[in-house]
Amino acid sequence: MLPDQFVKVFDIVDAGFRDWSFSAVGLIFVAFGAGIVLFPSLMRAVKIPYFEFELGARKAGVFFLAFAILWTGGAFWQSYSEHLRHAALARQNQCSIVEGRVQNFVPMPYAGHADESFSVSGVAFRYSDFKVTDAFNNTASHGGPIDASSYVRICYDPQDNAILRLEIRGFTGEVKDYAGWRDILPWPSRDNGPMAWLHGFGALLVLLFLLDVLAIERLLLPYVRTFLRIGSFAGLNRRLPVTLDPARKVELGNSLIFWDKAEHVIWLRPRGFNLFQVPSTVAKLNVDTMDRAITGYEIRYSSGALIVLALLGLIVDLFASDLMKGDGRMLVFAFAIAVFAIAAVVMNLRKMRARMQALVDEAIGELGAM
Repeated sequence: MLPDQFVKVFDIVDAGFRDWSFSAVGLIFVAFGAGIVLFPSLMRAVKIPYFEFELGARKAGVFFLAFAILWTGGAFWQSYSEHLRHAALARQNQCSIVEGRVQNFVPMPYAGHADESFSVSGVAFRYSDFKVTDAFNNTASHGGPIDASSYVRICYDPQDNAILRLEIRGFTGEVKDYAGWRDILPWPSRDNGPMAWLHGFGALLVLLFLLDVLAIERLLLPYVRTFLRIGSFAGLNRRLPVTLDPARKVELGNSLIFWDKAEHVIWLRPRGFNLFQVPSTVAKLNVDTMDRAITGYEIRYSSGALIVLALLGLIVDLFASDLMKGDGRMLVFAFAIAVFAIAAVVMNLRKMRARMQALVDEAIGELGAM
């Protein structure tokens, strides 16, 4: 290749429509909204225990589904129509063209927080790997081809200076296939530092959560006895049915109970899909010393789930610390996120307690009818 020969390193026509991932995220919310609307009927059709705790959930699901469909469709139409316009400009050579040495080159930090920028013959360009666009946006810190010494020829959209075609004179590096390139929204480096542990911590978090669900599903008494009390209710005097067998687990409508007669306790856990609606939560029904009546109950939250939450906090902290390298302005934002997370955990515990109380009240009513 001759030193003065231009090499095409990006062409929006060749790259094609790359913004599909942005609008495709909306399909997750469409599926979630459809699940809220259809899930109760589906659970009843296949006869899996399911308790509708929030009576207005279906109406909220309809609004959520409608909004998700409108957002997804709007995002796709906006991004795809923009791509068609950009591709037409490049294909028909109606884009503006500038050629010259890169000037005022400012690379983007690896973690983002700023655009990469430069100018050519007085025309300014800005882009970032973290921004959703069909135009060129591959920064030098993420393996992009432009540096301070580059001599370029650029076809760009005069409306917003989006780079539609990029040619670099004497370029000897890798010419990426942006049509098949998947690193559109890069994550912080996992090669060294605390982020090297992220995958391992994530796998451990999933494993601990699944073990917690399995232990509760099996109603493993040595484990559930370690659970922390988050609510208690006394003053009951509900007689136990004489037909209740302390030697086996009994399935009720939405819960499962096991009479631990030696401890004068009946353990209750959610059954069916309720096990995921009320995760990591059980109830301890206290029985009098004569084993004749339920005198009260406690709602308990998994001690293992608290470890999972602590591990999740550690993972978020490691991820955020890698994102915020050297950026003190993000500390306030990180603190706000931490406060919000703590409030979310507290609110979630209150929700779990209220839902378990509804299951316990239903279960006590079923025991009275036996």
